[in-house]
Amino acid sequence: MPVSRVFRRVSFSLVAEGRVRRAYLGVGVASRPPRDGRGGGAGVESIAPNSPVERAGVRPGDVIVGFDEKPVRGTDELLSLLDEFAIGRDVEIQVLRGDRRLSFKVRPREQPAE
Repeated sequence: MPVSRVFRRVSFSLVAEGRVRRAYLGVGVASRPPRDGRGGGAGVESIAPNSPVERAGVRPGDVIVGFDEKPVRGTDELLSLLDEFAIGRDVEIQVLRGDRRLSFKVRPREQPAE
């Protein structure tokens, strides 16, 4: 996504609402580099209790490689997809679990206040 588009979206949100809304999956991730002929992804390090990903069936050790039909090659790509448009709507995420590729329906919610 071009920086100018992101900047406009963030600026508009700040002016209109005084904040930027982010989608929340409830997952701690770390980038996983490509290996064994497979692309990289966002490796699931931890999962918050009662979070959208926990309810969907994602587990620690899974590697998120797709979000809403878009590839995820690392944490930065996943985080860029967790914008306000993902909040409250069902999206499909793809994960690698061992040698299997699995799909899960997840409904991200708004990022809770810190």
